[in-house]
Amino acid sequence: MSKLQAGLGVTTITPPMGVEMSGYGYYLNRRCDGVMSDLYSKALVLDDGDTRVAIVANDIIGVDRDITSRTRALVEANTGIPPGNVLLACSHTHSGPATIFLRGCGEVDQPYVEVLIRLMASAVMMANSALEPATMRVGSGHLENMSHNRVVQDGAIDTEVGVVSFYRENGQPLAVLTNFSCHAVTLGGGNTKISPDFCGVTANIIESIFPG
Repeated sequence: MSKLQAGLGVTTITPPMGVEMSGYGYYLNRRCDGVMSDLYSKALVLDDGDTRVAIVANDIIGVDRDITSRTRALVEANTGIPPGNVLLACSHTHSGPATIFLRGCGEVDQPYVEVLIRLMASAVMMANSALEPATMRVGSGHLENMSHNRVVQDGAIDTEVGVVSFYRENGQPLAVLTNFSCHAVTLGGGNTKISPDFCGVTANIIESIFPG
């Protein structure tokens, strides 16, 4: 059996000031005027000897087909990873730049998007060049009293926290993937500071507990 390899790459994707932010209502014209916390694109490349894939976690509201296809093409040209093996995931923070068309929810700044595509692809390139032997562990837990169903009072919610972690040969942590179903809207519509919302706080806590 081929041994798993994993590599990590990180780029900063904080937008320039003045870019319009997305969400919280229609035609609010929220333009960022400061940075509460930087936004990141974090790429994890995995290779089992037969297949190589890239998972890219981004602190933005979303990506559309054009952004996805262009990022995948850039990744393939520089790493050889097939487009269908590149997953772009977004935390859906409403305290980040408008990157996709949502009527009345912020105008997309195209020059920023052009840079964003290159930065997401760069994170994958860095991860691809940093591959090393790794072991994978999978688990889950539950986080109560954090989320609620805002459509149906006392309606169903998903409290499961999924975790997939990767460790270097010396036993030190390399990367942790987490998933929790909750809308990243803790800061409110009056906020004009760039932030990855609670998803960024979660990442910071995990990285402080597992340095590196």
